[in-house]
Amino acid sequence: MSYRRRTLRGMPPTTRDIARLLDDAESVIKRLKNRLELFQTLEIKAAALDKMASDIGSDPRQLTLSSRASPFKSAEGAPSNE
Repeated sequence: MSYRRRTLRGMPPTTRDIARLLDDAESVIKRLKNRLELFQTLEIKAAALDKMASDIGSDPRQLTLSSRASPFKSAEGAPSNE
């Protein structure tokens, strides 16, 4: 919790500096807690991308055209032009 200006002025200089540092640290902790879910999501997605890259990179012959989804394939249930 932030100290009031009047309270800070009544403190000795070193104590005042420490109180300001504590306020800054609490602010940083609060911002990090607010972003924790974002960091967790990013870490999970990065791990999945690393796994995909290592799977593909280990043997490129495993990746065939039939195993990849084609962007030109019609959706299921939709009429086809073939």
